[in-house]
Amino acid sequence: MENCFFIGVNHWFLCHTFVFTNILPNHDSLVNMHSPQLKGDSGRFFLSPFSGISSYFDLPWINGILSILYLSLTAVILTELFELKKTFSIFAISSLLMTFPTVASTFSYIFTADGYMFGTLLTVTALLMTKKYKYGFILGSIFFYMGVGVYQANFPFLSTLILVFLITEIIGRKITYLQLRSYLLRFFALGATGMGLYVINFKLYTRIFAGNMTSYQGLDSAGKNSNSISEYFNQITDSFMHFFFRGFITDLPINLFEWLNVALFVLIALGFVLIMIQNRCFTHIAMASFAFFLLLLLPLSAYILYFISVDVNYHMLMVLALVSFYMLPVLFMNISLSQLFSQNVFPG
Repeated sequence: MENCFFIGVNHWFLCHTFVFTNILPNHDSLVNMHSPQLKGDSGRFFLSPFSGISSYFDLPWINGILSILYLSLTAVILTELFELKKTFSIFAISSLLMTFPTVASTFSYIFTADGYMFGTLLTVTALLMTKKYKYGFILGSIFFYMGVGVYQANFPFLSTLILVFLITEIIGRKITYLQLRSYLLRFFALGATGMGLYVINFKLYTRIFAGNMTSYQGLDSAGKNSNSISEYFNQITDSFMHFFFRGFITDLPINLFEWLNVALFVLIALGFVLIMIQNRCFTHIAMASFAFFLLLLLPLSAYILYFISVDVNYHMLMVLALVSFYMLPVLFMNISLSQLFSQNVFPG
């Protein structure tokens, strides 16, 4: 665990020191030199108290240190959640989290970045508590409610991590049907209770306290969607393809990132099939089919906010859930190598 934490801190120095040690003004930071971050009209009810831990001033160094502390702890919790033992796997997961474009984009708003990173930490903490303890979802749902109350994009982040966890448990650890049912019930209780609390908060704010929701990202029309199922799928497909394969579907040139994403999905497919063969998961057709179904659900989970508001426009700050796709090959490799070493295929 200590290694994971310090790997995260080291990546901070390598990747983000510049933004923490310089003033890089933009149209948001200029009006947020001092701001209490009261964003109730954006549904971010807990952003103010968590941003206030560092103060409400734009202090890049202080906000940056706290952000990296929260992100490093998030990496530690992910390591514990997926029970990573191999040094390379711990290094890779920490690196992916620290260097993902969403994190770098959030630091463009350094005056409030620590608040958003704390929301991410709360979200993964909620998931770990739910996994480890039978009734962990009770306290976990409160943590998740606060995480979504910092930023709504923590909802798809949580749901996508849940799917990745279940996939690795089914094909990697060959959990039983009873174990799977227990996980499903607890995770459903976590998500439903946490989002239920958030909806109650949302209704109290708009009805009892007469707060007006902003039209930004369709918050004022949340829950009033009239799109057909096919329209939702078209939105999700377009956004998913645009992020991973933009050069292949538009007139823009194909860049290295997009070619690497092709390799990424080849690795995901190969890793999934190889672990299924290694663990003889094909002998349990129902469980294997369910794991494959969960794999197909990942894009829908990452873009689940489209189902909440018709006017949502996913931008880079909202796609942290997509880091799960990059984590999958690492997790598959960790499972495979752990089993090979445990079987003494590689002596010593």
